Amino acid sequence: MPKKDRYTLGIKIEKLIIDLIESLFIAQNKKTDKLLILNNSDIKLKTIKLMARLAYEIKAIDQTKYIILETKIL
Repeated sequence: MPKKDRYTLGIKIEKLIIDLIESLFIAQNKKTDKLLILNNSDIKLKTIKLMARLAYEIKAIDQTKYIILETKIL
């Protein structure tokens, strides 16, 4: 990712991924409100997909990296 995008879009994507992992860990270990946490996790995952698509469209990542990301996100 180019330096100008790394510190804006890249940081945002990285934070969303960390938040998603944290949410999934909490959902796994919590007995109540699991559905609410998983719904929030789904929103974070969809946002990550959107950000990856945006990074591809503004040419921050090339097509090969975008395809790899999309296959891993599914």
